[in-house]
Amino acid sequence: RTMKLKQLLYIVHLADTLHFKTAAKRCHVSQSTLSTQLQQLEKYLGVTLFDRSLRSVKLTEIGKQIIPHARTILEVAETIKDTAKDTVDPLAKNIHLCIIPTISPYYLPHALSVLRKAYPGMTFSLREDMTHNLLDGIKEGVYDIGLLALPIREAGLIKYPLFKEQFYAALPAAHRLANQKSVTPADLKKEDLLLLDEGHCLRDQVLEFCGPEYHAMQSVRATSLETIRHMVAMNMGVSIFPHLALNIKLPTSVGTMKILPFERGNPHRVVGLIWRQGHPLDKTLRLISKTLANNLPKGVQPSARKS
Repeated sequence: RTMKLKQLLYIVHLADTLHFKTAAKRCHVSQSTLSTQLQQLEKYLGVTLFDRSLRSVKLTEIGKQIIPHARTILEVAETIKDTAKDTVDPLAKNIHLCIIPTISPYYLPHALSVLRKAYPGMTFSLREDMTHNLLDGIKEGVYDIGLLALPIREAGLIKYPLFKEQFYAALPAAHRLANQKSVTPADLKKEDLLLLDEGHCLRDQVLEFCGPEYHAMQSVRATSLETIRHMVAMNMGVSIFPHLALNIKLPTSVGTMKILPFERGNPHRVVGLIWRQGHPLDKTLRLISKTLANNLPKGVQPSARKS
């Protein structure tokens, strides 16, 4: 018997998820197939890569040493495949793209439409998660490129800003401030501020702009802007939204919101692309970045770019 690339793919996904069902779903195989292939690989290597019990799956010490080598082999194999494809279509590549959930539903449809029109031979595998998880995946080679909110201060990464996205105050339609043309941070100090759960970078950006004296509702642990949107409309508090998230109309069944700009402070976030320095597809990723930067959605401002 020999070691197979698909077995390495299976163990890498299992290492990423530490969950047989989730890993099998990512690999598009059954749990029994994944388990059988793992057992065959462990038998071939003569070591146990994962400790598995009824409650958890964990990498063994030798597993932790082998997984990075498996990632490297898979990356080299992908490069070989891409090199072969380059003889027919140099842009016929599958790009593993990851994105944070506060950008994904609002910008991704536009971005994919632009890219598919520009590079019809290119395909994309998508993953949505919070920033810290995506950064780990980018550095480990799980993902090729990420759409995230900047700044990202970690070393070893290329950062390509795309655009600035303005923040706006979202108020219930009957709110005492709803008839104003704009608001200031001070206007919201006594309000219940509806924020995303901890771990979302948008939460941190809003609190950085608002300041520590703001009253974020501790009883709210929302995981999406859409949840907060409905809560604002039902007069449960106020919130702050990025521009692109306001392009989706609110269903009338849950009420309405009033959106106001900030009078001063210019609150915004920068959305950009991140990939690993020395990535074998660096030229392609830069081409993708330039194409998106030249085809921005309405209502955002171009951002100065630095590598």
